[in-house]
Amino acid sequence: MILRESQPLLQEESVKRDTETTRIDDRTSSISTVETSTTSGNEKDGRIGMESVEETPPLANGTSSSSQPLKEEEAEVTTVKQNEIAIPPPAVCTTGGRSDFCDLRGDIRVDPNSWTVYYVATSENDTIHLSPENGNTSSFSVRPYARNDDPYAMATVREWSLKMVPPSDPDLPFCYEIHDDAGVIFSLAGYAGHRFHLFTDVLVPLFATARPFEGEVELLATDYQSWLVPLLKPITGALSRYEVIDIDKERQGEKTHCFSTLTLGLKGRHLKELSINPLQSPYRIKDFIHLLRTVYSLNKTTTTTTTAATKPQPPGDNNKSSAAAVPRLLIISRKTVRTFTNLRDIARMATGLGFRVTVAEPSAMQDLPASARVVHSCDVVLGVHGSDLTNVVFLPDGAVFIQVVPVALEWCARTFYEEPSTDMDVRYLEYRIGREESSLAGEYAEDDAVFTDPASFERKGWGVFKSIYLDNQNVTIDTQRFRPTLLKALAMFSQPNRTFNW
Repeated sequence: MILRESQPLLQEESVKRDTETTRIDDRTSSISTVETSTTSGNEKDGRIGMESVEETPPLANGTSSSSQPLKEEEAEVTTVKQNEIAIPPPAVCTTGGRSDFCDLRGDIRVDPNSWTVYYVATSENDTIHLSPENGNTSSFSVRPYARNDDPYAMATVREWSLKMVPPSDPDLPFCYEIHDDAGVIFSLAGYAGHRFHLFTDVLVPLFATARPFEGEVELLATDYQSWLVPLLKPITGALSRYEVIDIDKERQGEKTHCFSTLTLGLKGRHLKELSINPLQSPYRIKDFIHLLRTVYSLNKTTTTTTTAATKPQPPGDNNKSSAAAVPRLLIISRKTVRTFTNLRDIARMATGLGFRVTVAEPSAMQDLPASARVVHSCDVVLGVHGSDLTNVVFLPDGAVFIQVVPVALEWCARTFYEEPSTDMDVRYLEYRIGREESSLAGEYAEDDAVFTDPASFERKGWGVFKSIYLDNQNVTIDTQRFRPTLLKALAMFSQPNRTFNW
């Protein structure tokens, strides 16, 4: 970084033309396609307090009305025909889906004093292109947090304005600091203090946005959380060779930061949780998991294979098999809500079946590295639905993930953990408790609407639903009813380890 007088940061691009078709990979080329997604429709899909959204494929680069939508498998490349390369416009804002974001190239000035990003026009024809509508504008606004469908979360996120102005504009701020590398503006507001939302709304899309720059990128955090940023340093440090900038704090000195390449907001946010939209990023969730394994030194990578203990064993017989042949089971213990009230009975049964059992509470954000190591050392993770299950991202390939689903939480369980797990190379099992296994059975009659019509509480609002089913429900597992689920998990380890390709 260097200090210099304010001047247009004009970026010249030269492209070698060729008569043959050329493919340009987004990870290695300075010329990349603009890949977008959008949402449409407001039909209810059964989710609590949310409307359903659908993705539509992005428009091909260029402004020709004859451009055809890109297929998903074509989203990462640009095809060159007739000696021409389709160069994306220098300012493109993508709307719809779970997040809005703008990709900018040119003279870009980030003014924290007004929370405005100025894009300096180089000609009268310059404009901000909107995708997928393919319209244009001279101004736009972005809340750089990836959960557009949650008004409550987005209300806490600072809004940034993007303005296209001529070089002579009197409001154009002076460049206090000029950066040679790219920049990404993102927010740590919303639900960033919650482990699940930190990963799905911030870290995964931040990875999808920043990783293509291979460390040569500045991360500018708005709504900065001083307690959280140091805890994330292993991950942010793997994405950028710089410290995270508290861009809001720069207002105190009116320090305008200038870039030639900037992304305002986070891209790659899939409609599916803990996933990356393949139309917006060349990376996948397995690439993110590989990054986690690197930064936290998780070296197990694959699970135990055993031909032992595929049948029930009496307690105390575990020594008959070598330690390496016995799968390790981690039982995630919650201590506030949605707890196992008979944890010892569950652990005793699992031990008798042939597991080496570990009980832990990997929930505190401050213990993220320790949680990662504990989870990665195990072959099976068992837990009641909740944010602690986000730790499945640390499991080795081929591990088994058993989610215990309390009364009325089927949609939450499926959306937040079952569906994402299919892309993580883990094997998913589910145990839905019966009414008698829920603590709600001691408070409500069998024919109460709490059991017969949970949707009626959903219609009263998320707060009402949450107060009953999430904040006031514990689980007492019927060990005999649960036994077949553990046996199924155990039998999976009699099969040879699968081979996974990154």
